[in-house]
Amino acid sequence: MEYGADQKSKLLEREEDLYARDPGALGIKRAPHLPEQKVDVREDWQDDKEKALADKLRYKLLGMKEKPIATLLLAFSLIFFFGAAVFAFFTFYRGANVVSSENVDISIIGPVSVAGGEELPLEIIVSNNNNAALQSVALEITYPEGTRSSTDLTRELIRENDLLGVIASGENIKRQIRAVLYGEEGAKKEITISLEYRVEGSSAVFFKEKKYEVVLSSAPISLAVDSLKEVNSGQPFDLSLTISSNSTITLSNVLVKAEYGFGFSFISANPQTSANDSLWKIGDLRPGEKRIIKVHGKLEGQDDEDRIIRFTIGTTNTALSKTIDVPLLSISQDITIKKPFVSFDLVLNGQLDKDVTISDGGDVRGTITIANNLPTRIIDAEVELKISGDALDKNSVMVTFGLYRAPESIISWGSRAVPDLAVINPGDKPSLTFSLEALNLSGSALRNQELTFEATVKAKRFSESRVPEEVTSTLSKKVKISSNMSLRSRVVRQNGPFTNTGPIPPVAEQATTYTILLDVTNSLNTVSNAEVVTTLPDYVHWMGQFGPSAEKISFNETTGEVLWSVGDIKAGTGFGASPRQVAFQVSFIPATSQVGTAPILIGPTTLRGTDRFTGDRLTSLVSETTAKFDSEPNFKPGDDKVR
Repeated sequence: MEYGADQKSKLLEREEDLYARDPGALGIKRAPHLPEQKVDVREDWQDDKEKALADKLRYKLLGMKEKPIATLLLAFSLIFFFGAAVFAFFTFYRGANVVSSENVDISIIGPVSVAGGEELPLEIIVSNNNNAALQSVALEITYPEGTRSSTDLTRELIRENDLLGVIASGENIKRQIRAVLYGEEGAKKEITISLEYRVEGSSAVFFKEKKYEVVLSSAPISLAVDSLKEVNSGQPFDLSLTISSNSTITLSNVLVKAEYGFGFSFISANPQTSANDSLWKIGDLRPGEKRIIKVHGKLEGQDDEDRIIRFTIGTTNTALSKTIDVPLLSISQDITIKKPFVSFDLVLNGQLDKDVTISDGGDVRGTITIANNLPTRIIDAEVELKISGDALDKNSVMVTFGLYRAPESIISWGSRAVPDLAVINPGDKPSLTFSLEALNLSGSALRNQELTFEATVKAKRFSESRVPEEVTSTLSKKVKISSNMSLRSRVVRQNGPFTNTGPIPPVAEQATTYTILLDVTNSLNTVSNAEVVTTLPDYVHWMGQFGPSAEKISFNETTGEVLWSVGDIKAGTGFGASPRQVAFQVSFIPATSQVGTAPILIGPTTLRGTDRFTGDRLTSLVSETTAKFDSEPNFKPGDDKVR
């Protein structure tokens, strides 16, 4: 590689600097020399190594001599520990004054099963196998629910206590107990025996417990239900419940409860129920005694639906109780609902509802429609309708193609009078009609009145063996009579509780005051939550005067609404008794534009309330009330018109 003249001169300069004698002149600094230091190095290190090996050998020899001594010390420690443990064991469990709960035994001697309602005898043996006596020994027996005293069956046994006192070492204490257990067959009952005691020289309380189980081999009562296995939907049927005592002693406070399930309607029972149509108080049941309960009701449901009716019998703790405290036995009856081969509907005033409401003195129009549910014809259908109730006007009953027997209030239709009933083919639906009126009972002493309609349809079909079968279907409906609640509004000048002023007839631009009277009457049934609402026109002013003071009346200045909170209106109010009345005063300043007119003092007035018997919401409405006070004798035509 060749360099130029300039490059060669620079290389020569660097070479001269490199070999210069005085580097400082060139700006190069040299590091200073380190100071010299003498180090004393040992030359006998090999002798130390030999000494360390000798020490190691000596320690090893000494360890071999000390090992047997350590082994002996360890063995001695183990022997001492084992001996101490054995000594503690014998001292605790075999010591002269030490008591162990393992040495306290509770033995129970008795049968493993007993009949319900029979006396259960048990023997309890408490044994003290300790070397010391047991102090302040207390025995407690806890019985299962439903246990009764063997000497007084009316007394429930919950627990018994027996103070045994001192039980010496090796002593056995015996106690006999007797009780009567109740419950369902196969039920397991558990009796708990508890023992508390102390030992001498200690304040601690020790405890021992043992449980004894006994099985009830039989119930003290047997139940049997007799009824149809299949019933037609809506057709009444009977259930018979037979109660038999298997006990050798009298059973007290016996109670029977029925659970009917969905779709069952209770009609009656013999004997009558004690509560809720499902509870019977049997009272005392002597040994071998039988009681029979008959229930009359009906089931409603779809074809082939299964329903279960259950009866439970047991005892109560007190004669006044309505709850079974000790169940003894339960039994159920399965019933299948079948659709009858003939069915019918009873329509009252166009309603298929079970209960219908009409006003006091109202009328009822009914239709009975029969349907054949078989694929074959049915024959000789007969229909009977019985109407009952004090509100029936027997002279008003009208029937088409039927026979009405007024003394019994029965309407009947037969195949002779109605050819459509002789043969009813599949799909046919012959109809029967009737009508009647209810009596106007306003002013009478009758209350909460209703009409009952009980319809029965009988028809025949031929079975597979060509033998005619008859079926009966029944249906019942009620028509409740609602109360006649009414409102009256009027204006007075002199007959009210307030003094009125101003010209009569009223004069334009001059104030005239009037008294407004509101009267409320009510006939058959009590009406609740009643109220009266009306409104004052803009040109009529509220004077703040109202009465009687016991009535609740208010005025809204913003809306002009007058509210009378009537509350309950008793049956017969205004019919043999004074009506409910309220009065308030208003002022009227007529305008010139009202000259020649009878101005409106209050707008439409509405009375609302709920009939407690029927549950219906009742309303009474009166139109506007003008300044015409024609109920007073001094009123003359034109006195209500502005001049």
